[in-house]
Amino acid sequence: MNRPKPWVVEWRVDGEKVSQSFKRKADADAFEAAIEDATRNRGERVDPRSGRVLFSEAAETWLAIRGVDLTPKTIASYRSLLDSRILPTFGARSISNIPPESIDAWVADMRADGLSPSRIRQAFVVLNAILELAVRHGRIGRNPARGTDLPAIRRKEAPYLDPATVDAIVAAVLSATRWCPRTAFR
Repeated sequence: MNRPKPWVVEWRVDGEKVSQSFKRKADADAFEAAIEDATRNRGERVDPRSGRVLFSEAAETWLAIRGVDLTPKTIASYRSLLDSRILPTFGARSISNIPPESIDAWVADMRADGLSPSRIRQAFVVLNAILELAVRHGRIGRNPARGTDLPAIRRKEAPYLDPATVDAIVAAVLSATRWCPRTAFR
């Protein structure tokens, strides 16, 4: 006895392929329609053709939109980051063809080049903002930069003078000048 092949519906959840089998085509079609409706309602449905735009075009769109509210110095800083750090790596790629692994490798390369954690974070902020705008414009379903591990910025404690040093400075100032407490603040 020949058993009919099941109808299979495939979809993605957080980038992972998931599937479910059905005995009847009508059940598979209904389930597939329900998945399409759910992803569309959550705003996760993206037309694959809209993600073909080059990252460099998306970056220019972001800078044009964002630049309206920025000072010329900030725009110049963003342009410098784009030209030196971001576009050489991602500019020629389509916006939908940037996986999280590429971003992790990009951050690792900047660390290996000796860039400071602060500059790496500045470059990442620009990249992340461009990708967030692509999500908002429906070019990609989710931002591949989310969850990227960035280098920590080490904060240095401000140097303080010990009391003996402060006393020595005060003594030196007092002996070098003819300071009179009564007339000092007149």
